[in-house]
Amino acid sequence: MLEADVAEVKARQSYYLRLAKAGEDVVICECNRPVAHLVAIKPQIDRALLESAIGMFEGGMTDPNLMKPFDR
Repeated sequence: MLEADVAEVKARQSYYLRLAKAGEDVVICECNRPVAHLVAIKPQIDRALLESAIGMFEGGMTDPNLMKPFDR
């Protein structure tokens, strides 16, 4: 975790944004007191893809052509 003063972050915004995007947590301080926490936003999960994957594992696969490799 990296700490930086408000004035430093203001002067070098691009640098601190690159650090956050790379996974670094940046704590922004004012008079040596933390006032903000800069972190990267995690990408959103495709809900339809997630639900279809969960459905496969819960017995949701109904297409017989998909099941052929698993039939014994």
